Amino acid sequence: GLLIDVQTLELRADYTRYSSAHMRTTVNMPVARKPGLALGSKICHYIRPKILAVLLDAEINSKLTVRLNIYQIFMLGAMKMHSFLTSLPEPPVRGGPCGYIMSAIDVGVKYMIKSTRPKVILRASVNTSSAECNPCLPHAHVEYLALKAFHRIFKAKASRYPDLLRILEERMRCPRLARVAQHLEEVVSENRSGVFRGIRF
Repeated sequence: GLLIDVQTLELRADYTRYSSAHMRTTVNMPVARKPGLALGSKICHYIRPKILAVLLDAEINSKLTVRLNIYQIFMLGAMKMHSFLTSLPEPPVRGGPCGYIMSAIDVGVKYMIKSTRPKVILRASVNTSSAECNPCLPHAHVEYLALKAFHRIFKAKASRYPDLLRILEERMRCPRLARVAQHLEEVVSENRSGVFRGIRF
């Protein structure tokens, strides 16, 4: 579902439905022989349903709300990833668990960047015109929001991911993303995503 701001008419995704059950119930449990090797495609699968033009279009939403929607999509993806990882009989070994998880996160970042390129969302017919969705999102913003979202979610399970948290922090401190961070402080404020505190994962 969607949440509509009655004052600005901006749109956000409604995540309250995830509060009624453990996140594990929304994730398909692995059945393949080496399920961990599909982690990158799993992340794309988790975030794809929430990548909606009405949530990302800068003509509908403010820049802050567009970025908040991106951030929350990645937070949901991170929760689902954790639920998937904890269901594995053993962690992935190619490149080590941390390396493999970071590679999967990067796949999700690239998928989001590709999905948020300006594009036509309603094809023209004989009597109607097309509508263009343009999120106006720099790639560095998408990457930082993804890393910050995964860091926040995995930090809640810090004992499982100490090395991964360190790698995420190092990535966010690189000059390119450090410059972006100050512009996104309000977006990643915990108060703006309080609904996620009530989701069990």
